[in-house]
Amino acid sequence: MNVLALEPWHSGSRRRFLDGLAEHSTHDIRSVTMPGRFWQWRMEGGGVTLAQKVRSVVDDGFRPDLLFATDMVNLPAVLSLARPHLDDVPAVVYFHENQLTYPVPPDEERERAYAITNYLSALAADRVVFNTQSHFDEFTESLPQLLRDFPDFTNMHTVRDIRDKSTVLHPGIDLAAHDEY
Repeated sequence: MNVLALEPWHSGSRRRFLDGLAEHSTHDIRSVTMPGRFWQWRMEGGGVTLAQKVRSVVDDGFRPDLLFATDMVNLPAVLSLARPHLDDVPAVVYFHENQLTYPVPPDEERERAYAITNYLSALAADRVVFNTQSHFDEFTESLPQLLRDFPDFTNMHTVRDIRDKSTVLHPGIDLAAHDEY
């Protein structure tokens, strides 16, 4: 299977996760990444750059069977801007974290736009994957409050839709890296 993986913050634990996934998978995983800086801009505008990179990879002959995006990807933006390159490719979004429940410093307010990006990405994906059960629970329990803040057309039914297409997949650990202990 050819997997096209999107990561707009290719740094730290996200980089190790994606690189480890590609290294240990039996699938051909092609990564489309951006440097790990300017996290807010990656969520706001990174989809434009990722879509350009997706079009380039597909035009160069890589035909994905699956699109694998992380929680910092604005998946609806990528899907719409990379059309028709991804029209029949199922999409999975993997949540390392989310902006509905990510801890905010006491002197700051949560920026709702990033939470909405996570919500829309989960809605646009064919499958939603969380790294822990508690993360899944927190996300789906917090989502109704986000939707209740909308002045109308809250679409509460989408919480169930997201829950029904979600699963938990714990990240792998390379124990060989700790052999010296």
